[in-house]
Amino acid sequence: MSISSKLAAVAVIWLACLSAPHAQRRSRADMAATNPELAAFSAQILNAAEHRDFAMLMPLFARSFYIDQERYPSTDELQTRIQNWPEDFGPSFWRDLRDIVQAGVFDQTAGGAYVWRRPGAMLGLDTVDIRTLRPALQIAEFVRDAKPRTKIMPVDLAASDPDLVRVRDQLVRATDRRDPDLLASIIAPKIQVTFDEPITGTDFVARLKACALNTCDEVWQDLHDAIRFGMAKTNWDGPGMVAPYTFEKIGDDPDSLAIAGSRVALHGAPALDAPVLEWLSYDLVKVVDPTTADATDWQEIRAGRYGYYLRHVRTPSGHTGWVSSEFARSGFDVRAWFKKIDGVWKLVALIGGD
Repeated sequence: MSISSKLAAVAVIWLACLSAPHAQRRSRADMAATNPELAAFSAQILNAAEHRDFAMLMPLFARSFYIDQERYPSTDELQTRIQNWPEDFGPSFWRDLRDIVQAGVFDQTAGGAYVWRRPGAMLGLDTVDIRTLRPALQIAEFVRDAKPRTKIMPVDLAASDPDLVRVRDQLVRATDRRDPDLLASIIAPKIQVTFDEPITGTDFVARLKACALNTCDEVWQDLHDAIRFGMAKTNWDGPGMVAPYTFEKIGDDPDSLAIAGSRVALHGAPALDAPVLEWLSYDLVKVVDPTTADATDWQEIRAGRYGYYLRHVRTPSGHTGWVSSEFARSGFDVRAWFKKIDGVWKLVALIGGD
């Protein structure tokens, strides 16, 4: 679902709750006196918020639910989101959840659902478990006013998996040495290199061996650029990991780039020796319309054995300038997918575009 579709869906829910007839408007103290079950449920939410513990909060969600602009069909999906987007579930998430239960006004709608409200936030509870059709209080939505995203913070979920770390280390050695034989044991029996039919891992290695060293530069750079940054969880064609993390986090937005680094220079002209306007750190920047960009936007620059170019971008602070594509990642750049096959991590895809 696109971002605009998600926002529209959340807006419908929000407006429906705001327009529903309100049978009651009460404080939390009133609720405790008149509805012990609801008071106990709100105490569970507050306890989870106090400890900032998702293990305590997860059992309180409905089968499917909304948090901000995202719909989650299961708590497993939420768990993946928390791992990929820890910045969205930090102290402010728990503070807002606590505050709406402690200080918000809660109503009971004509349909029997409960809604807490305070400026900029709403917490809605279902009263029936749709899995069993039995009465049960469950969190159906926790929606806060959307704020423009200005950062895409790094994650590396591979770091906690020693087996995946070993696979990545071997990929790094292979790319550094440009040694196809080092890839043979970590490539899946079939690897996707286009959106057409996959090729065999053996064929992929043979192609790298057959080409002259310099004519395979692009493949080796694709591998290098993909795995040099951290990995995120993905559900593309089943659960797995994808590198770099920016692919999973930036999505299919053609107008945005994620700065995958700290203190990345934004130059005032399309040259590396041009004055630095701003130092960027994991910012989400906008691509300047290519039809108005200087032709040197695509002029190659070198970083060791690899080639990059300067991208014309606009930063969240309003500066317009040029940044190296070495650190400016698009959702359409080449990415590497990894999955477990018979319990062993393998490289299953190396694809760019959409």
